[in-house]
Amino acid sequence: MRNLRSILILSLCLVAALPLPAQEKRPSWFRRTVNRLAAPPSRLDTTAVYVLRPRWNVALTGELRQIGMTQSFSFEQQGRPFVLSSDLQEGLHTGVGLSVGYGGLILGYSRQIGRSAVSSKGTSLEFYGSGLGLQVAYYDVHQPMRYSLTMGNEGDPDYEVIGGVTDDSSRLRMLVAEALYALNRKDFSYAAAYRGNQLQRRSAGSFMLSAKYLQGEVKEEGEEGLSELAFGIMRQATSQLSLGAGYSHNFVALHRQSADEKSLRNLTFNLTALPLLSVYNREVITRSVVNPATGVVASQTNRLDQKLNLNFVARMGVGFTWDRYFVNLTARYDALPFRGSTKIVGSGMSVDVNTAGHYNKWSAAVRFRVRF
Repeated sequence: MRNLRSILILSLCLVAALPLPAQEKRPSWFRRTVNRLAAPPSRLDTTAVYVLRPRWNVALTGELRQIGMTQSFSFEQQGRPFVLSSDLQEGLHTGVGLSVGYGGLILGYSRQIGRSAVSSKGTSLEFYGSGLGLQVAYYDVHQPMRYSLTMGNEGDPDYEVIGGVTDDSSRLRMLVAEALYALNRKDFSYAAAYRGNQLQRRSAGSFMLSAKYLQGEVKEEGEEGLSELAFGIMRQATSQLSLGAGYSHNFVALHRQSADEKSLRNLTFNLTALPLLSVYNREVITRSVVNPATGVVASQTNRLDQKLNLNFVARMGVGFTWDRYFVNLTARYDALPFRGSTKIVGSGMSVDVNTAGHYNKWSAAVRFRVRF
């Protein structure tokens, strides 16, 4: 994936550098396509949003990030309650990146500094327009898991709690795709505080529509037998589609410009809050089952009866533009819960297992961009 992104960036730069033949009277197909994608909506009020002329730009990025997942399985045996809780969290991920782009179209490459987990990989693709935001991100983390098993009710003679951290790593994979759409596309630019190619001249806000797709999985890959504490459950996977609406507002603290962009100054803050309700849920657990007659280990998949979940996205950003330079700071938090129940039958038992948990992600980044 890193090599692919490097090739894309290199290809983009090479195509842009190719000279046009002398007889060509209009821009190439590539440049016409890029200009069309980078152009603002025709109905955008330029007295409210200042659109900078598209230029090639380069940016340096620094990022802090953490992703993780918590879950619990609760059930009863012979009237005694059991709760197995587990928590897989990436350590603090620190990365630096370089990106090149044209107008609001940007391709980037980032690299981790230090070590946030036994193994941590991630890649993302983003696009911001005046009224549109798109993001696709994929993460793959290997990390030991914290766990605890609570048996009985607190205060009972047989109450017991055991727990610790596994020596072997488990694996967390998460794919998140998100789309945001601003209803006010006349005097509001969602990209104003995040990209710097469009500047909010006066404070404005917009109601937002949002769609988010999550595909997540956590799997025990060690041999410590943690899954044996809960009927051999060694894998949990979630697919979820959520729709929602919220509000985004740009607060303009400073805007100054003249015919010469060298005097350009702009300071804009953005706050966005988006609650979402899951409209599609599919959660499955995979068990490791041993045949008592043959001793052969096989996998058994159980689909959980799903319940409605409320997700939440909170984001803030501040962008400062002067002359050809742009610097911004962003922070974001995503909470993606899941819950369900299933009946596990086998070896003469029938147990109702309730599952609850959430995937979580927070990130903060600072970017410095130069337009040529």
